[in-house]
Amino acid sequence: METNFILENFFNKTVFVTGITGFLGKVFVEKILRIQPNVKKFFLLIRAADDASAVQRLRDELIPIVGDVSDPDLGLSANSRKMICQEADFIVNIAATTNFDERYDIALGINTFGVMHTMNMARECLKLQVFLHVSTAYVHGEKSGILTETTFSMGHTLDGTNHLSISNEKEIVDRKLDELKSQKCSQAEVKLAMKDLGLQRARTHGWPNTYVFTKSMGEMLLGELKGDVPLVIIRPTIVTSTYKDPFPGWIEGFRTVDAFAYSLAQGKMKFITADPHLILDVNSCDPMIYQIGSSIRNPTKITAIRVGKFEIVPSMEDFYMRIARWHILPLKVIKLVNIVMCHYMNDYCQKVERKLQFIVRLMELYRDYLCFKGRFDDKNTQELRGEMRSGISSSCSDENAIYLEFDPMGIDWTDYFMNTHIPGSVKYVFK
Repeated sequence: METNFILENFFNKTVFVTGITGFLGKVFVEKILRIQPNVKKFFLLIRAADDASAVQRLRDELIPIVGDVSDPDLGLSANSRKMICQEADFIVNIAATTNFDERYDIALGINTFGVMHTMNMARECLKLQVFLHVSTAYVHGEKSGILTETTFSMGHTLDGTNHLSISNEKEIVDRKLDELKSQKCSQAEVKLAMKDLGLQRARTHGWPNTYVFTKSMGEMLLGELKGDVPLVIIRPTIVTSTYKDPFPGWIEGFRTVDAFAYSLAQGKMKFITADPHLILDVNSCDPMIYQIGSSIRNPTKITAIRVGKFEIVPSMEDFYMRIARWHILPLKVIKLVNIVMCHYMNDYCQKVERKLQFIVRLMELYRDYLCFKGRFDDKNTQELRGEMRSGISSSCSDENAIYLEFDPMGIDWTDYFMNTHIPGSVKYVFK
């Protein structure tokens, strides 16, 4: 496989991309346009009020298509769908909600059924060469040991005790929404109830949160529906800021590690539950599955950067004990004082209570990752790198080779976090 061949494969080709307004979508499109400016056409699915609104977000060489993957027809007009099915050479499905604490109905609609809707359209495409789906390595859940690049079958569960029915999950969501509507719940109450339902259903079947649970079901549907569609699944681990391209340190929004970094820097959290020897897994077959990570070939351990008094506690029991001692008891005292002062401190009490709820929710959402015992096998990815290197050494210049370099062995993690990621986060996220 020659690198020149990879670049030439996009020459005069049409690519349909979902999730374009997200971080990975922008990185992908920028990369293709930079290394192969002679790509024929990009169809970019964008959630927007109308075509005019979408056009304002893009330049003239791209074709924005208003749509929504959670809609069975992707929210596309008949003409747009027909045009894509006739012209698309590649489909890149990046659309997802990556919020661990997302409403279950929204996560199910985008991460699970959105995948199904996109694959259904792919089966109608006349000359499709590849359907590329971006998943997550954490579809494996809380397993330990070496986690392989294998598929999930329909109805697969991680706990081994409950059969998983995706249609049943949809029915559970619909029943819950009807119940909340009949109770005349407020939008805030509906939102919280759907978040709690997602976590409850995920943990019932062995996954730690709504995000990875719905992404896992999305993969199951791909395996069930793909038929003759050439399918490739990419499973990134933790997505952080850019290493080099298009420039070092670029990031949009909070990533997994940044939520804690920000809370620690602000002094909101004085302790977390984590394995002090945790190996962070970071990125920069039929179907073929590529797990993109570093935990086997170039592992990096969790690093504490002291910004004040801070402690890593060994278990959630210890975490809750410290929460009770350092937060709940003081809050009770403050509330008693507030009563004596005729509720003069109401605003302050509410602020402290929100901070406490934030700390507990954040820890409960991320505890499985901070104590994660798995390592992600990347044999398929290593073989792909080997084939590329072979092609490069035989016919391509080093300049071409660097375009598609994705070997974690070349990364000095300490240097990256201290001199690229943290400065980038400060510049692009914390500003």
